[in-house]
Amino acid sequence: MAKKWASLEAVPEAIREDVELVDGSYILKAEAERARLLAKNEQLLEEKQKGKLSPAERTELETFRQEKEKQEREAAKKAQDWEALDKQRDERHAKELEKIQKERDEAVNEVRDLLLGDSVDAAIGRAGVEPLFLGDHVRRRVKVVKNPETGRHERKIVREDGSPMLGKDNKEATLDDLLAEMKVHPVLGNLFPTDQGHGGGAQNVPAKKSTSRNPWKKGEENLTEQGRIMTENPSLAERLKAEAKQA
Repeated sequence: MAKKWASLEAVPEAIREDVELVDGSYILKAEAERARLLAKNEQLLEEKQKGKLSPAERTELETFRQEKEKQEREAAKKAQDWEALDKQRDERHAKELEKIQKERDEAVNEVRDLLLGDSVDAAIGRAGVEPLFLGDHVRRRVKVVKNPETGRHERKIVREDGSPMLGKDNKEATLDDLLAEMKVHPVLGNLFPTDQGHGGGAQNVPAKKSTSRNPWKKGEENLTEQGRIMTENPSLAERLKAEAKQA
């Protein structure tokens, strides 16, 4: 059965020049010609049944028969070429999708490593803070952008308003620069361990249990700080409340 298309847009672009409109549908020109030859052949056969054909009519019938066979061969070849083009297109499309998926997976892994990698938690840990409590605040200030020259993703530290943050010597800020800023924050600073004297100087002494000021602790109650922490970090507020009860 001849392949038919309801509209010209539905015809594969590679063979649009080889189709024609017949009875409201688009079919290959070779198929249309074949249909016309078949109709003519049937007409001649019908005339043959009614009476003998003249030599000229027999010659015409033979010519149509040969032309019909030729058109059938061309139609078969065209169909095979069309199927081959479809196959090549599908294979090319599959390869392109595979490449896109691979690039996407690589990009996702890069971003995951930059945002959730050990380096972020390690920097927080060096500051003497539990990553679980400060991690979300740090990651909100970390943006991952794609370097147009290398094609790789890079981590950038930004300010609260999203603008680039500069560190020492007006260079791009590092995670340590960001943590230094957070250490003096009126609320987030409570997550950092306090400086305690040891002999000739002071140093940060990280501990598994927070050594920072606890506004719920008996004797250190501070309603203003309680309100701030409950608003900005509810999970920290619950932890500090629990620690205050255990103290």
